[in-house]
Amino acid sequence: MRIKFRFPRVKDKPQGKASCPHCGGREGIVHQTVSKRIKDHRLEKVEVKGEKLTVAFLTDLIKGKPIEVEVIESREAKTLKRRFQKLLEDLGAEVIVTDDAEEMENLRDALPGIRRQICLAHLRKTVALRTREFTHKAKKMKERADRKEKEILDNLIKDVESLKDLVKRLPEGLEEKLKILHLRYSFAQSPKKGEKADIFYRMRMLTLRLWQRADELDLFKKVGGNGTNNTTERLIGLCGKIRYKQMRGFKSKQSLNRFLKLNLYFQEQNREMDLTPLI
Repeated sequence: MRIKFRFPRVKDKPQGKASCPHCGGREGIVHQTVSKRIKDHRLEKVEVKGEKLTVAFLTDLIKGKPIEVEVIESREAKTLKRRFQKLLEDLGAEVIVTDDAEEMENLRDALPGIRRQICLAHLRKTVALRTREFTHKAKKMKERADRKEKEILDNLIKDVESLKDLVKRLPEGLEEKLKILHLRYSFAQSPKKGEKADIFYRMRMLTLRLWQRADELDLFKKVGGNGTNNTTERLIGLCGKIRYKQMRGFKSKQSLNRFLKLNLYFQEQNREMDLTPLI
């Protein structure tokens, strides 16, 4: 009996729509052939004997192919740098695409000479969730607000919509537009001990974070790609996430490594394979 496993092809230049398994974002994927080398780095948690381990995925976004997958001991920047700095240098990587997690920001600081593009699919989802919450709370506050307070809350709702539009379109002069939007909320005070931040202070901090990272939001316009790590998210699914999400976890770190490496090998082959000799 011949047993064959088919794995979906990952073409050099995938086109069309792809759904990010992690954030649900949908973006058109059209990878351009450019002189810059663009890599994506993602961290994924996998359970081994009840313990959450971190798996790092490194992908070539131009070719749409996996480069490396490895179980690492921590998500700290120094660990990521020790494991991947030489590999990134050997590959000639100039840009990495990551989500906006703190450890990814620390990794960027630990890798001089390599620029970062923040994944727009993750970013837009985060901004959509935050702004939806701000709008909902502002509308509830208007119910018991006086005339002057209602005017302030109406302005907040308008600014929230403007922020969503800026993140969606990424127009020219993005940094200056985010700066102006942020300065409108410079009056907002930080919460005192034991208090919760109000929506004005949270809007102030959100716009500040985006303003400070403006050059990492539209870098893809200069170097190519589409500004998302959807390709990596798809490969994470194909290299194991679809399977191990249905499992109770792995028995050992060695089993996890073998599982990931085998699936990575299949993806690299990009062809039908006969595994009968292995049985």
